[in-house]
Amino acid sequence: MLAACGAPPGGAEDTASTSEAVQTCATADIEGVDVYDGTGTIDWASVKGAGIAFAMMKATQGTYNTQKTFPTNWSETQANGVYRSAYHFFDPTEDGVAQAQHYLQVVGTIGPGDLPPMLDIECPDGDPNCLYTGASGQAAASDIQTRMWDWIHTVEAATGKKPLIYTFPSYFSSNGIDTTGLDAYPLYIADITTGNCTVVPSPWTAATFWQYSWTGTVAGIGGQVDRDRFMGTLAGLGQLAQEGGPDGGAGDGGAAGDAGAAGAGGREGGASSDGGAGPEGGARADAAGTPGDAGSSIVPGSGAGSSSGCGCRLAGDGSTPGALPAVLAALALGLRRRHRSASVLAGAPVSICRRPTSARA
Repeated sequence: MLAACGAPPGGAEDTASTSEAVQTCATADIEGVDVYDGTGTIDWASVKGAGIAFAMMKATQGTYNTQKTFPTNWSETQANGVYRSAYHFFDPTEDGVAQAQHYLQVVGTIGPGDLPPMLDIECPDGDPNCLYTGASGQAAASDIQTRMWDWIHTVEAATGKKPLIYTFPSYFSSNGIDTTGLDAYPLYIADITTGNCTVVPSPWTAATFWQYSWTGTVAGIGGQVDRDRFMGTLAGLGQLAQEGGPDGGAGDGGAAGDAGAAGAGGREGGASSDGGAGPEGGARADAAGTPGDAGSSIVPGSGAGSSSGCGCRLAGDGSTPGALPAVLAALALGLRRRHRSASVLAGAPVSICRRPTSARA
């Protein structure tokens, strides 16, 4: 369920990035987390008990990375009644079909009861090590567009589900990528803010999921974890999980109960581990279970760290050394990676996503 939001007092639309952006606001607390290898071992029963209804887990990156924790996270979320989605961190410099095939081989069956697959597209973002392989992910806009659509079409054809598109508000406009047709796919927007509204870039008119913080804490997860919100009801989340599947139809699956959550945000990203792919990524064809009752509601983005005043995290604090040894850059493949700009290495704090300003209803 969404509500329209107006501009903040004195706010004016920033049209430098996307002149058609609108804002939508959450009216329910259907909470989720986003995990990857760097999150470590997770007690999914405790996570469920903390009121988490869904989890997004990194499965692959490019054609060269497979997350070691993915098989366990994939099976344990299902076993504990947490809706699940597997995501792929997109490498704009590699063939889209090859990336999709790698992802599908690792993940296995995505069936009724599972949330749609997710394409995480955020490189290039100005960071020379955006991919955490020592590469920026820089490519021509036309090449990124072609490879992106190749991944989307390949995965949609294989799973019968329309992939979620995870990105930040200014990604497509800042890279000059044509977004025609993307509004047919659900938007998962990364917009770090302490407010209750998020910006939705053109061509979308609403967000389906919203990542609102990168610094959350949740029972069952050690350290910080990314926090996410479904922009609807728990029944709607269950319906989304039932849509599509390998046979193109809906199946039976877990019903949804009341929801809520505790804690506040956080965000991962990045690559990890070695490149091996394989069917050990797990498969499923049965129901996702019932995300049941939950805990207390939260204020989105509380404890979300530095704010640029535009709903975006500031990267760097002015104290980071000017360069990292190559060995640390290589090790960072398994660490956090999400909207980190080159300023993280240089030490200069900068805003790395566009200001969420007035609504354009």
